Amino acid sequence: MKKQPAHKKKALPVAEAAPVDREKTPLDKAWERLLSINFKRVFWLSLALCAALTFYWSSKAGQNGDGPLDYEYGAQCVDYYLSGGSDTACLHFTWEDIKNRVTQKYYGCGFEATFVLLQKWFKWNDYYQVRLYYLALWSVALLLFMALIAKELTGWKGAVLALWLTFLWPFVLGQFFWNTKDIPQALGFAIAIFFLLRFLRLLPHVSIKNLLGVALGIAIALSIRVSGVLLIFYVGLFSLLACFTLPAAKKLFAQKNYAQILKITALLLAAVVLGVMGGLIFYPNFFEEGFGHLLSGLHVATNFPQRIPFVFEGKMTDSIVKPWYYLLKMFYITTPMLILIMLHLAVLVALWRWRKTGALNLFMLLFMIVFPFAYIMWAGTPVYNGWRHVLFACVTIPATIAVGYKELLDILRRSALLKWLSAIAILASCAYLAVWNVRHAPCQLGYYNCSVGGTEGAYKKYEFDQWQIATSEGMEWLLNSINPDDYSQERPLVVAMNNWGVCKTYYVPEVWKGKLQLKDVAFRSYAGIECDYAILTTLFASPQILSFFYPPKGVVYKRTVDNVVAMCVVDRRNDTDYKGVKSLKDNDIGGGVKLLEEAYAYNPKNFSMYYWMGYGYYRAGNHEKAIKSLNAYKKFYPGDKETHRVLGYAYYSSKSYDKALEAFNIFYSQDRSDLSVAYVMALCLYEKKDYKGGIAFLKPVAEQNPSFADGQNLLRYLQTLAKD
Repeated sequence: MKKQPAHKKKALPVAEAAPVDREKTPLDKAWERLLSINFKRVFWLSLALCAALTFYWSSKAGQNGDGPLDYEYGAQCVDYYLSGGSDTACLHFTWEDIKNRVTQKYYGCGFEATFVLLQKWFKWNDYYQVRLYYLALWSVALLLFMALIAKELTGWKGAVLALWLTFLWPFVLGQFFWNTKDIPQALGFAIAIFFLLRFLRLLPHVSIKNLLGVALGIAIALSIRVSGVLLIFYVGLFSLLACFTLPAAKKLFAQKNYAQILKITALLLAAVVLGVMGGLIFYPNFFEEGFGHLLSGLHVATNFPQRIPFVFEGKMTDSIVKPWYYLLKMFYITTPMLILIMLHLAVLVALWRWRKTGALNLFMLLFMIVFPFAYIMWAGTPVYNGWRHVLFACVTIPATIAVGYKELLDILRRSALLKWLSAIAILASCAYLAVWNVRHAPCQLGYYNCSVGGTEGAYKKYEFDQWQIATSEGMEWLLNSINPDDYSQERPLVVAMNNWGVCKTYYVPEVWKGKLQLKDVAFRSYAGIECDYAILTTLFASPQILSFFYPPKGVVYKRTVDNVVAMCVVDRRNDTDYKGVKSLKDNDIGGGVKLLEEAYAYNPKNFSMYYWMGYGYYRAGNHEKAIKSLNAYKKFYPGDKETHRVLGYAYYSSKSYDKALEAFNIFYSQDRSDLSVAYVMALCLYEKKDYKGGIAFLKPVAEQNPSFADGQNLLRYLQTLAKD
């Protein structure tokens, strides 16, 4: 027998080489005990706690500017339905000083109309507060379905994680207390996607219950905004992809079971049609214009005409001219670092283990997040108030994190230490967010993460408390601090505020009925308003106003978010500035200037009276002081046309013709109806001996206005001088 070479000999098995189970450490056993918890019970208890907090904080929340409009539109829509279409007020929405708000008809009344019907049924008088409780119901439902999406993919453990990540997300939680558009629409998306996931998972079995759920989700989303039609695209795309990725679907095609395929397709299409028609009934104009109204609504949604100003990166911009990356940056700086880190890590892990997570599930989750952001940035769609308009895109973010974390724990299955460290890090971060939310509720919209220095670092650089939720808190504090017996119907307590919605709809306590008068005020008109107190927030305030003026002198109460003043109550009983402005309006120039100088001595940072001081000085013939005051005011409102009109006159009177023309040009670019300005502009050119320039400017003005006698005479004189 031939002897084998030594290097080819087989090694004899030894006992030490046999695999043995690793002895469980205390950390392993503790982790097993953690996993043995009944997470289904934990989930429902957590949801109950979140619901209780949502309703409690809703009772502390304030009315926003759009609230009265939306409610009244819903009431008019209900009148349209109950009258059988004969009451058509809602078709051309008009309310108080809002005349024919043309964009209102392109919003669905799904939330508002159902609330008004309930209000009529139960005879609720205080719609101001009850409406917020009704919104809280929708918000809790959104929490539920966002978590159920995670449960469908990862089980009850993932549902618990998704629930708390959603609830502790300040920007999302802050919407619960005012946002009657984006919260209901996001709920529709969450319901539709949850039931679509269940429907696709059960194929080839057809679940009518799940199809009805898809239809309900589409109807809810579309009943709020026409952008709900995006769900039609989602359902079609995801169902089509299921044909190529799900084994059950591929088996149907392999077996050529066309009857079952047609049945599934027909039922899915029927669910979509049912959902679309269910959503469109909440558009009264649909019954007048048909599907053309839907197409017009989509056009308006992508080309929203109204310019909404806000602060971004330390500068004033608006919803139309904002930088292309506005939406994405606002998402990243208003989302807690915990969620950002977990989301990015989850995506990487899930993509790495895509076979296990399921290609279709992963695509659905990520596509719903990425597509709305990408499309809006590509199309340049007008957006504002952060990323609330794509709130529906976040409905799958918690589920994505839950899927990724489940896969991460599977990767770390042999290291109890790393699993515990990850869990402790999540719990610690959630605890921090919980404390922050409790401290600042219901003003969570003031949250910014550490990438911009937190709320304090973001202040004056980014918009803050966009919907003035704290205003009602200031009103309640004020009314509880003052004796109503000191006021009467003849001498009411006058309160001015820059929250238009509260001015219109604040529910006055019984003891203050007939004794309270509310006024609307803007920062620029602050000096000219007669009131006892003012309640101010930061909305529409430029960084210059926030740095120089806000909060103003006389603050008696304030609400802060991380040391930033979100709202302040100001004692305005020193009304020298108002009396000065009133005197100027009454043509008492000398008295008005004297009073405004006293007001300036009391509070030199009250910039809102700088314009009136400039106007008074100009009328008094003190052109140097007029120019100084008007230029000071111009720093806060660089494009204000009235400021430049008076400034132009002041420069002309001081023979600074170039500067006068510069000021007048800014005015004239906004308003060409003031012929006296055109006349003085021509005089400036005359004084500069630019006769041809004067003719070129004045001739078209004179031709368009034959009755402009002074202009006609000056034009002829300039033409004579030009010939000479």
